[in-house]
Formats: sequence, C-alpha cells, structure tokens
Amino acid sequence: MTGNIRRPARRYLATIACLFGLTISAQAQAEANVCSLGFVTRLPLSQVAGWFTTTVRINDRPVVMLIDTGAVHSAVSEELARELRLPEDRHTNIIVNGVGGEMKAAHPVIAHSFRAGTGHLVDYELAVAKFAGGGGKSNPDMPQGLIGVDLLSSYELEFDFPNRGLTLYTPNNCSGNFVPWTGHFEAIQAKRQLGDRLFIPVRLNNEAINALIDTGANRTAIGIDTAHDIGVPDDALRLDRPSSGLGVAGIPVRSYEHHFDSFAVGEASFHRPPLLIQDDRFGVVQMLLGTDFYRRSKLWVSFQSEQIFLQRPAPQ
Repeated sequence: MTGNIRRPARRYLATIACLFGLTISAQAQAEANVCSLGFVTRLPLSQVAGWFTTTVRINDRPVVMLIDTGAVHSAVSEELARELRLPEDRHTNIIVNGVGGEMKAAHPVIAHSFRAGTGHLVDYELAVAKFAGGGGKSNPDMPQGLIGVDLLSSYELEFDFPNRGLTLYTPNNCSGNFVPWTGHFEAIQAKRQLGDRLFIPVRLNNEAINALIDTGANRTAIGIDTAHDIGVPDDALRLDRPSSGLGVAGIPVRSYEHHFDSFAVGEASFHRPPLLIQDDRFGVVQMLLGTDFYRRSKLWVSFQSEQIFLQRPAPQ
C-alpha cells in the first residue's frame, strides 16, 4: 500500500530515537566532519506479489508488514486492529489519502509494544487503513500493516533485495558518496518533501517529472494527469491492456499497461518500457517508482543527505 497520510501536530508517546536502544557505532569517537555509520539492526525481507515485507511483533503477536517508503505513517489493517483490540488515541485524527481517494479522518491506534529486529517501541501510534490482498490466517504471507517514513526516515536504509535484507544505520556527518560499497554504483540527488518522503528527477518520453521512491509499490506507475501532461491521449489508453486494483479507500482503481517511448533514471535508460497509468490523480506526486525497477539491485535510501544510491547487478 502506498499513500500520503496527513496528520495534524501531535505528541509522540514514544520517540523514534528510542526504537533501537543500543547502537553500535562504526567510529565511537569519530573526528569532526568524518562520516560514521552506526549499525542499528538488520531486518530479513520476504517477497510476495512483488512487495517486500518483514515480520515484526505487535503486542507479542507476529505481524507481516510492508516496508513502505511511500507512506508517511506506519499503519495496520482494520482487521488486525480489531483482533489485537488496539486502543484508539481519541486526541488525534489522521487522514489517509493516496491512490484511489481519501479515507475519512480516523483516530490512530496504540501498540503498547512494537518490536522490529532488535528494536522496541512502547505505545507506538499506528494509522488504520485498508490493505489489498487480505493477510492473517487466510493469507499469512500478505502484509497486515506497513512501516512508513515516520519511522524509516530516522535511519539510513540499505536494501539488499537480491539477498533479502534491510539494514538500518544511524548516520553522522555523512554526505557525498559515503556508502560502504565496492564496485560501481550511482548516486542520485533527491529532495525530501511531502511528509519527509524522497523524490528524484526522472525523464519519461523525454519529459522531466518527479518520482517518489516507493518501496510500497510493486509496479512503477503514473497518474492519469501526468500521462496527459506528457502527451498520452485517452485514445491510446483504449489500446492498452487494462487491469484493476484496490485503492487506499478500498475503491477499485483502473490501470492501463502502457509502453512509453523512453524512460530514464540516473544512468539507466529504457526503450518502450511497460509502465502503469492509473486512472487516478496523484496530485503533485507524478510517479511512483516501484520495486519492479530496483528489486534485482541494492538500494540505499538516505533521508539525511537527500540521496539514493543504486547498485545494479553486473551484466552477465
């Protein structure tokens, strides 16, 4: 699930900083202006239907959750909130919006215990939202929640998709090409906006647009407005293969698989790539850059330095 979760100013019952209590610093006494990365934890990843998930424990119950850099706030499904009898914070309202519309304002629920890897949050507030694909006993591999940017943006994120792992670090004085990788990789400047999410510039049919780094989307997609802006007429959509899915409010959203003339991200360029056009208006978000683009690569997401790093597999 991907979406923007707007919320008013509110108090944290547990600060993000206390999630992972003990941090092992790569350089405990780092000199001024020298980059150091403190290892926090490594989360194993599983892949299901193109999404990447990890298992956390909420109130000592194992819960499969999506790692979602496209969502502003972490969330759980309505069914899980009921099953765990998570109490509401009636002092706060959250509005969830994204593909397929907007859900009405609702109170977040409180997880008295939230454990991810070696970290532990107490009284962590979670939005409640609809999730496609179910989950739970009937479909145990599908996510029943998501970990969003409210938590993820406090850390450097190293996604090793081929080896199914996500490592979290705390950065100190890190800028430039600071990632500890060997071999060729590329750095792409990003911009942190709209709820601390990261956007990068891309070119689609040689038109410059912004793309949200969205690990909660299993397909790269643009909204119908963006398609019109870059010259795709409705007549062309009638020739494309249609599909449908559920939006954030549980409303069906129609999509079209369209072959664009060209698509360029960083050093990579593609001819006639099949991308989704969703019959919905994304607003200022012009593209969701999903896991279909980087799931065979290593991806480093740096909220602090506003960069992403990408290391694609060596050509065979």
